[in-house]
Amino acid sequence: MTRTRSKDEISAGFALGKFPEIQEFRPEIVINCAGIAHRRSDVSYDEFYTGNVEFPRSLAKFSVDAGCRHFIHVSSVSVYGTNGSGRAFVESDPCNPVGDYARSKFEGELALSEELEGKDLCLSILRPATILGEGDPGNIARLIRMIRDRRFIFLGKGQNEKSLIWKSDVALTMLELAREDQNGRIVLNITNDSIKVADLVETICSEMGRDRPLRIPFPNTLAGLLRKTGTGFGKAIGTWFSDERFSNEKLKEVRSPEVNPAEAIKREVRWILNEG
Repeated sequence: MTRTRSKDEISAGFALGKFPEIQEFRPEIVINCAGIAHRRSDVSYDEFYTGNVEFPRSLAKFSVDAGCRHFIHVSSVSVYGTNGSGRAFVESDPCNPVGDYARSKFEGELALSEELEGKDLCLSILRPATILGEGDPGNIARLIRMIRDRRFIFLGKGQNEKSLIWKSDVALTMLELAREDQNGRIVLNITNDSIKVADLVETICSEMGRDRPLRIPFPNTLAGLLRKTGTGFGKAIGTWFSDERFSNEKLKEVRSPEVNPAEAIKREVRWILNEG
């Protein structure tokens, strides 16, 4: 049984403390993709907490009562925090989330681990990197539109790296996990190999048939100082210059991503160009 609930249905179900599909069909596997993300800074932490902590905890409780044997929860790589190690984050690294969204996603993981402790079912926590695909509301789509509209100036050398994943690879990983008998607690980064920012921009421009945008030298140390200011501009600069790399070695034991980073970027460019 597969059932997709609208945002209003999810909100109503949570408010009533009811999940009729779970109570009626008693599924063996529950996949929770619901949560609050890609919201502006005026969202309170209470809202993040409700959507990213209280909702999955309540859903997990109902799932246990219904006899679920595998609860799959979508978290985020943002739980790791800022990368200063010079290597890709692995699943065993400590989490140091920065900001309300990341903190709520990490607290959601902890809440699920607590709620399901000692229960006879598997908990899989998936931590996707930046997901690309039609309808993407995130930073890569914004970058593509800025390049399309000739509003983008390239700061720095672009030698830092970003991890990406195409949306179907996320979905297929969930299905693969659901097919197999699992036990205990699984934590899994969902990401493809990383790509340098310079190559990312080059791929976007090439797919558009555009020359590379103007590049302006910008020291990394200044970017780091601006990020510490906490302003919107400072955060944007810090994000642009940061390394966001996550290991996919454990993921490859389940299934290897099919869509490589360059192809994922090209597909996203084509979608944005076709939207008009």
